[in-house]
Amino acid sequence: MSKSCSLYKRILIAVLFFNLCLFTQTKGQTLLINEFMASNDLTIADEAGEFEDWLEIYNYGTISIDVGGMYLSDGDLTVGEFWQIPTTDPAATTIPAGGYLLFWCDKDDAQGILHADFKLSAAGESIGLFDSNENLIDAYTFGTQQTDISFGRQPNGGTAWATYATSTPGASNDGGVIGLIEKPTASHSSGHYDTQISVTLTSNLASADIHYSLDGSRPDATYPIYTTPFSLDTTTTLRAIAISNGSESRIMTHTYLYGLNHEFAVVCISTEDEHFWDPNIGLYENPGAGLEHPAHIEMFEPNGDQGFAVDAGIRLQGAVTIFWPRKTIGVIMRDDYGDSKINYQIFPNREDDEYDAFILRSSGQDFNSTMFRDAMASSLVRDIEDVDGLIEEPNLDLQEYRPSVVYLNGTYFGVHNMREKMDHRYIERRKDIDDDEVDIMFKNDDLVRGTDTTWLDFREFYEDHSFETEVMMDSLKTKMDIDHYIDYILFGLFIDNTDWPGNNNRRYREQAADAKWRWLTYDLDFGFGLRPINEIWESGDPNSNSVAMVMDSMGAEYYNVPWATLLLRR
Repeated sequence: MSKSCSLYKRILIAVLFFNLCLFTQTKGQTLLINEFMASNDLTIADEAGEFEDWLEIYNYGTISIDVGGMYLSDGDLTVGEFWQIPTTDPAATTIPAGGYLLFWCDKDDAQGILHADFKLSAAGESIGLFDSNENLIDAYTFGTQQTDISFGRQPNGGTAWATYATSTPGASNDGGVIGLIEKPTASHSSGHYDTQISVTLTSNLASADIHYSLDGSRPDATYPIYTTPFSLDTTTTLRAIAISNGSESRIMTHTYLYGLNHEFAVVCISTEDEHFWDPNIGLYENPGAGLEHPAHIEMFEPNGDQGFAVDAGIRLQGAVTIFWPRKTIGVIMRDDYGDSKINYQIFPNREDDEYDAFILRSSGQDFNSTMFRDAMASSLVRDIEDVDGLIEEPNLDLQEYRPSVVYLNGTYFGVHNMREKMDHRYIERRKDIDDDEVDIMFKNDDLVRGTDTTWLDFREFYEDHSFETEVMMDSLKTKMDIDHYIDYILFGLFIDNTDWPGNNNRRYREQAADAKWRWLTYDLDFGFGLRPINEIWESGDPNSNSVAMVMDSMGAEYYNVPWATLLLRR
């Protein structure tokens, strides 16, 4: 009897062990990536009130599954550098039978265990779910996504995919539209090429006609219909649209760069020629009109890797230089154009990987001299590694920089400097101040954003008082960041910036009771002697006295008018 019992126990243990192994191997096989949104602007917010990318995992099985210890990934699913779902809170990571779990793809895992350490690309990529041994459970590769439109399985948990104007995070997919016309796809991606290629275009709908252009213009139903592959062996901008039964896809844009060997980043602008050169609506032909036009912007690293590709708006930027032969181009992200953000680390020296705007600066009035005077000047305090330990890092708000070569519709368009746009977007990203909670003033009393009440009160305060006593200085320090202001002034004096402070004077303040005024440092191309002597540009003035310039209470030049120097003189 004891032997039979012992044998029974051994058999029972073996069966249980087998079932346990089987369960361990298959517990993830009832999980699917069921829905995701790669461009969430106003659809659903996380616990912090932020509208971030998200993806939903669906458990279509009959038992609950804890996904803690499993992995999620985007991009190259074969690399193995995956984000592991934390195991610290099984209650939060367990998906009941027939249930859903939402992960925020915001690259901010400090916000909680359901916040993945990556973001989704609205331009398209792959996403994957892996078990705890990094074996693939489910994956999906998607193309360009639309803002506030999710993409999910249709029917719920099925094999087909559909778009959802009304997304269903954490619930059964319902109401999706299968067969939405996606952007055409090309057999060859944007990038650098050395040999001839044969390009094939395809659409997700067999009934769709693909119309295309090779000059950067936006194709429509009047453009040629693609029928057979075509060859390319020169730098070309290819744009294509799929049209079926009156419905249109978004425009696909690829730039093929041939025989280039630039050491700078390459930025490609694709848009209709008329957007630059038309006598009525062209940016270059109407520089002071405040025009803005849609364009596709691609950026390539010097090694050839594509950094980003977005649909955006372009406009000119500047005052005097907007009328010069080479102009500064602002790139603005808006939902209306199709992409609300650039999800890329544009400037390697900064960790920021999300931008609402940037500028392609022509170097201002230095455009036909050094092309880098402004960037060089700010680099003296942007990067102090060479004097590490000798000086403290200056307390300044500076622009990042990297040089780039621009191509317009496949044609070389000159060197431009990629710079941060110094506006409310910069302040929000750098200082974490909401763009609707900041006051920005320009020159004497020009309101840029917010309200001017606090600035006018502050100006009246320093106009009516002197600050020769410690008591008054303490009072002043409650209204302005005086340590920052000292560095701001000293830097402008050191580089002999003679286009300031009567010009390029922009300051900001958070709309909070204890906030203080700060100043933005930018547009430094008049520094180091660019101002002409005897009408000769870049002749410089070795006798220039910057201190005397800003301390002159009767300054008559635009750059040292009394209102601009009064605060310092006080």
